[in-house]
Amino acid sequence: MKNTLTFSNIINILIDNKKNTYPQYLLVADLFGLDLGIDFYAGETLGVADSNTVRISNWCTGKRPIPLDIVQENDADNFESMAERFSENICPNILNITHARSETEKIIKENVMVLGEEMADAMTLTEDNCDFFTSVIRYAISNSHSQGTFFSPDLADTLLNCHTPRPVMTFTGRDTEAKEAYKMLSKEPVLFVSGIAGIGKSEFSKYFAEKYEKKYTNIIYWFYSGNLKRNITEMDFTSDRIDMTDAQRFHAHLQYLKNLKKDSLIIIDNFNVLPKEEPMLKELIQYDFSILVTTRCKVTAFPVF
Repeated sequence: MKNTLTFSNIINILIDNKKNTYPQYLLVADLFGLDLGIDFYAGETLGVADSNTVRISNWCTGKRPIPLDIVQENDADNFESMAERFSENICPNILNITHARSETEKIIKENVMVLGEEMADAMTLTEDNCDFFTSVIRYAISNSHSQGTFFSPDLADTLLNCHTPRPVMTFTGRDTEAKEAYKMLSKEPVLFVSGIAGIGKSEFSKYFAEKYEKKYTNIIYWFYSGNLKRNITEMDFTSDRIDMTDAQRFHAHLQYLKNLKKDSLIIIDNFNVLPKEEPMLKELIQYDFSILVTTRCKVTAFPVF
């Protein structure tokens, strides 16, 4: 059974019942205690209020998940803070809080089999509306029901390169293989796509990225340079400074990668060396993100497609 107790569904109930003078972006900013003048990802004052409102819109539509750091800042230890923001800022701007609660309780009842009766009852029996919505929102943002893990931070506005090229228009007929590869990657941290030169491995990886784009928060594409440290160093983030050395860039970029979870994919294309010849690969596999590798080599120590 698909869990419909999602942030997108709950926040849109509040949006449908709010005052017209209380914009969506302000409601969400109040909910999480966000400063619209501070970049949500870089943590710097950049005059980015417009960019932040676009990000908030993506969260509300379900196009993008709530960033991990915001999830963690609004965990159980900060329950009272969110409830206070509901009481002071949000509930006074909801025209029909009773109707909003009734619609939310319907979703809870629809998901009793997923939530369990104890949790569902704990939510619906909460008398105070502010505490009720806080508990529901906290549950919705802190659970990935498809994977049981937190989402990765969204790098869409932070990483300026490493975008996957689109496959050629003539590439067709690999839907079954792409589906099988996706199943394998959901169970394994890394998958090698192996075959002779010219068989279409690179185009397959691009096609895979295009087909499953919505399944991943981030897809990072590297054409193997002969050295994965170099690929990492040559990534271009908005936080990079002109005076950074290669070593500083590498370590700063690696920190971004360490924060990625299973819902992020790194594609390493044209990796035509044996895994044991690239020590950085062994380290990357230890992290939580998924890795898809195309290679001409015959690989035996890892899952191969």
